[in-house]
Amino acid sequence: MAVIKSGLVLSGGGAKGAYEVGVIKTLARLGFKLDAVSGASIGALNGAVVAASPNLQTAADILEAVWTGLDSESVLKLNKSNIRYIALGALHQVLRKALFLNPVSFVAMVAASRIGRIVFTEEDARFMAILDSSPLEKIIEVALDFDTLLGPEGKEFYASVYPSRGGRFLGTVRDLVRYGVSAGESVFLRINDYDQETAIKIILASAAIPIALNAVKVDDEIYRDGGMGNRVEEQGNVPMKPLADAGCTHVVLVMLRQGSLFNRNEWPDITPIEIRPSFDITGGRMLKSTFDFSPQRIRELIQCGEEDAEKYIGNIARAYGLLRNMRRQQKEMAKTCELNHAQEQEYDSGMRKIHEDLHR
Repeated sequence: MAVIKSGLVLSGGGAKGAYEVGVIKTLARLGFKLDAVSGASIGALNGAVVAASPNLQTAADILEAVWTGLDSESVLKLNKSNIRYIALGALHQVLRKALFLNPVSFVAMVAASRIGRIVFTEEDARFMAILDSSPLEKIIEVALDFDTLLGPEGKEFYASVYPSRGGRFLGTVRDLVRYGVSAGESVFLRINDYDQETAIKIILASAAIPIALNAVKVDDEIYRDGGMGNRVEEQGNVPMKPLADAGCTHVVLVMLRQGSLFNRNEWPDITPIEIRPSFDITGGRMLKSTFDFSPQRIRELIQCGEEDAEKYIGNIARAYGLLRNMRRQQKEMAKTCELNHAQEQEYDSGMRKIHEDLHR
């Protein structure tokens, strides 16, 4: 009988990641067991909790507690220092253009020179992020059992990260341009191979949406949001490759938008089960939905994830459960038959012995 290895792919989408919590709740209720997990962006954070938990029910409980305890103010903490320098950077560009306009060209040249030195040499502004990543880092430290995740009991866990062209302002611009034209692919780091400090950095890097959050240096590389790799084919945002390379035979993929371009035909040796929102959970506002951590919205997304997962895989799971029960019953019947056969042989042997004793 072929060995079954099951995996879970969690895609990125900011606050829409609450939908994944609902899916995980349904998977837990249906008795799913996982061997490996991969995640991109917010999916990496959710996936880390799954990989670090002894079972899906525990993961679902932790994730629901974390997500329902969030609000936009606690998660989206402004990086006031960097906002000042981003504003100066924008002013710098405006003043440079003003060099072509008389009579302010001289003033513009001086101002651009002074501001340019501030923007591009100030150490605090080297990553130019408008949000402070410390609230997210605190959530990671509190929600994850690193002893389990990085120990022998932890499930295989891969985080998608996008190699950056540099952490500074111009590097951010270059990365956004590359993302826009689908240039470059994400890489997948096996979290289990790192220590706790580096593991936290990788998860933060995977969630580092350009401009919103800092790019993160891991060893000698700088990484950003893992969902940026090959945008058209969603190579980074739907990290199937690491689970395929790990030998998974059955994979549940959780998408956070209806129009995902994931192509199941690229993975002929894997049985994929795709779960997508039954309606447009962005509400037509991609940016707003990415950063909407309001409690009501979070609860709605969790419920939607539960219901969609039941619709997509409930019958499959029940059929699989029936098949598993049938196989277990067949094994029990086979054992019973073997036992009965052994008892019959013992009975026949005993009767022969009695017969022999009577005729001596």
